[in-house]
Amino acid sequence: MCHHLTLCFCIFAEEVTRLHYKVALVIDVLGGAHFLYIPEGSSDYVEFEKDGVGVDGSSLPGISRVEDSDIIAIPDGESKYNMNNELGDLYDIYFTYLLDKVTRKPLDTDVRRITSLVDKKLKELGYILYIRPELEFYCIPEEYYNETVLAPSKCYITDYMLSIDKDSYLLLRSEIVSALNRLGIGVRYHHHENGPGQQEIEISPVKTAKKAADVITLSRIIISKISREYGFIATFMPKPFSNEAGSGLHMHFYLKNDAGENVFYKDGELTDTGKYFIAGVLKHAREISLITNPTVNSYKRLGAHEAPSSISWGFANRTAMIRIPASKKSIEVRNPDPMINPYLAIAAIVFAGLDGIEREEDPPQSITGSTYSREDIMKLPRSFEEALNELINSSWVRATLGRVVENYIELKRREYEEFSKSVTDWEIKKYLTMF
Repeated sequence: MCHHLTLCFCIFAEEVTRLHYKVALVIDVLGGAHFLYIPEGSSDYVEFEKDGVGVDGSSLPGISRVEDSDIIAIPDGESKYNMNNELGDLYDIYFTYLLDKVTRKPLDTDVRRITSLVDKKLKELGYILYIRPELEFYCIPEEYYNETVLAPSKCYITDYMLSIDKDSYLLLRSEIVSALNRLGIGVRYHHHENGPGQQEIEISPVKTAKKAADVITLSRIIISKISREYGFIATFMPKPFSNEAGSGLHMHFYLKNDAGENVFYKDGELTDTGKYFIAGVLKHAREISLITNPTVNSYKRLGAHEAPSSISWGFANRTAMIRIPASKKSIEVRNPDPMINPYLAIAAIVFAGLDGIEREEDPPQSITGSTYSREDIMKLPRSFEEALNELINSSWVRATLGRVVENYIELKRREYEEFSKSVTDWEIKKYLTMF
């Protein structure tokens, strides 16, 4: 019946005039994406690429207050993507920068501007950055909500890199990859992950911090949209199931010089520059934890199923926060999860690494064996509250990322207050009939 309805809809659509839109894509302080559609024929359609479009900044989490909420979204010509909807309408989607509408000065709370500053800093130092994100997520069948909660014995097939005859998510992932490719986003590979319905799509290396954050943002949107069309809910929640693997957003960082040489490695060995970068990321790991692991749920993922809990690094060691892959081409940071604001998270990690390079700081001894049982290694924050306090007390993060940090902290304070007042299912089951 669904196919029949789609066919009728398409026949009707042939008689409708196709529309051409220019779309402003605005990113808020939490990393949320907001779309404004400007149809051809509108006066804003003609002026958009030059003058941008006015939006209400107070309705975008963390961007501006109600009393000074008039802002302008200016299209970034370097970040344009083309898409079609089901009717055949054409969307020219532009990521945007944010300006104060009165002064036309850049907003301190524009997270894309911050990643542009990262790229500017790297260019000044003679470096070229590439990032390879590994985006993990669960696809939960709609029936889960109706059946699994009421019938907890129901099981779903789970296995890493499922066989093609058992992988019922293969077509879904293939369509997602096809859509990403049409947007110019390369995919290194994809496969079923460890958890039931858990997927991984590894993006090919992306040049510049800003572009990498744009790609992560678009990928989450495409994954969510296509999953719904297949009857699934794609969740980027780091730990949706207590006893299953969590979802991470591991990021591989490559740093090259103007000659295109990898400055992290030489002759198959980690260079001093690579070690300094590692030292900087480890040094600032606790104070940026609420940026790399931004939710209450994030801290239930860390410390199990290959997710790190300690501030450590090691060769081919997936229990460490930073892994040196056997290929020795990149430096993999493993603690971030897919709920991040990628603009803030990438900026925080890269600025931390550059701080290590500038200070020529040596990292601690690399770790062999599992880090989970080691009590002699400093730990990442174990809770949202602990991470929040670390960020509140960090003068380095404020000085490095600017005023946006205060807005981010305020949003996270409210989030924690809301969580603290909520009554969980665990409490109900544990205490409701205890006596």
